[in-house]
Amino acid sequence: MKKETKAQQKSEFFKGFRLLAKQNRIEPAELAEEVREEILQEVAKDHPDCGNIAVDIDPDKEKFDIKIIRTIVEGEPQDKSTEISLDEAKKISERAKVGGTVKTKLDTAHYGAKIAALSEKAKRIDDFFANMRLLAEENHIELDVLAENIRQGILKAARKYYPDCENIVVDIDAEKENFDVKIVKTVVEGEPDPENAGNEISLEEAKKISSKAEVGGEIEIRLDTTTFDRVTASSAKQSIKQDIRSYERERLLAQFDSKREECVAAVVAKVEPATLNAVVTIDGSEAYLRRSEQIPGEVLKAGDNIQVYVETIVDTEKRPALKISRTRREMVKKLFEREVPEIYDGTVEIKAISRDAGSRTKLAVASKDKNVDAVGACIGPKHTRISAIVKELKGEKIDVIPYSENDAEFIANALSPAQVIRVDILDEEIKSCRVVVPNNQLSLAIGNKGQNAKLAHHLTNYKIDIVPETPVEDRE
Repeated sequence: MKKETKAQQKSEFFKGFRLLAKQNRIEPAELAEEVREEILQEVAKDHPDCGNIAVDIDPDKEKFDIKIIRTIVEGEPQDKSTEISLDEAKKISERAKVGGTVKTKLDTAHYGAKIAALSEKAKRIDDFFANMRLLAEENHIELDVLAENIRQGILKAARKYYPDCENIVVDIDAEKENFDVKIVKTVVEGEPDPENAGNEISLEEAKKISSKAEVGGEIEIRLDTTTFDRVTASSAKQSIKQDIRSYERERLLAQFDSKREECVAAVVAKVEPATLNAVVTIDGSEAYLRRSEQIPGEVLKAGDNIQVYVETIVDTEKRPALKISRTRREMVKKLFEREVPEIYDGTVEIKAISRDAGSRTKLAVASKDKNVDAVGACIGPKHTRISAIVKELKGEKIDVIPYSENDAEFIANALSPAQVIRVDILDEEIKSCRVVVPNNQLSLAIGNKGQNAKLAHHLTNYKIDIVPETPVEDRE
């Protein structure tokens, strides 16, 4: 178990070591050589009498050893820095013999503490940027925008932790994976002014950080972000969360604004069994489609691809959401604009729409080009255009009628498919009229439960009184 733990520790050490090399933009072997020289100097200071010291750091093989090598001699050694007696050598290795060498391993944890700490920091930075990329992806935020939000959050936390320091720098470079928090102080002769100790440092202390420090210059003191207390870290986290929510809100508003009063594609994510309200996804964002806004009679199920009409954006002060519907008459208009090129380019104009969702829609159209048949353009060759719309509306009947500036003619057309003998305009101001139809067309003109007359009324804005050509008493 101890061997497994040690192996795991070594693996984690070199993982951090390689990350450290990457973050410093040098090869692991190059970093290993720099570290080897530093450790060699430290060991030499601790063991000044040892002339043969070997430091072996191999990132590829994940090998890290520090050894003092001495030659085994008979009797007392004359040069203790390079020689060892056979008796002393036997204590280290039973196989020791005169003329051979013996290696004394030193504690790598002690001499590698500095590099281990840097390796751990490298791993934390790597995890930090990995989590940041994930957070940006999950919230659909640009990485540099999120980096700036986090930078501001950490800056607030650092200022709270170091209230006397005016010059705190937080550097987050997502592209280079560089993360530094530092205090910049001015180097002064003698002791710093007690009232300005947060911004000044003595030359003596500055020299411990950088040998190039000089009076009047500035020195950067890197901070370990792990030293921030829980309250400060929580404050930074809350600030970042607020910034993300604010950015997410602005992003959703921008995304949703382009869909306002448009017909868009949606995928049914789930349907609530009790209410039959549906949750749909639109470009990765969820929207709620209430049962009352679904086409009567349609049965939605998860995975269905449908079209919905975006009425407006609601809850703009919190998390924006789309108010969507499949029953609005505007949805029919948008579907025709999509299917009929002549409507899209303005050659054919939709003048009015009335709709009883799930049952029937009446659409009044007019052409701006005398060579283009408005009704024919909407129906399409072999009914292809109107059939596609009817299919999306789950079989809803659609009457496409020609619009007329002549109110009487328009009212007669609106009562299609019923035939009309004449239309008498009773009052143009209050918009009322009487429509005379053949006796055998009366029920058709009125429609089932008055639907045809009601749709004609909403299409023309006229109150329509439908009467038979021959009153019942006359026929008797």
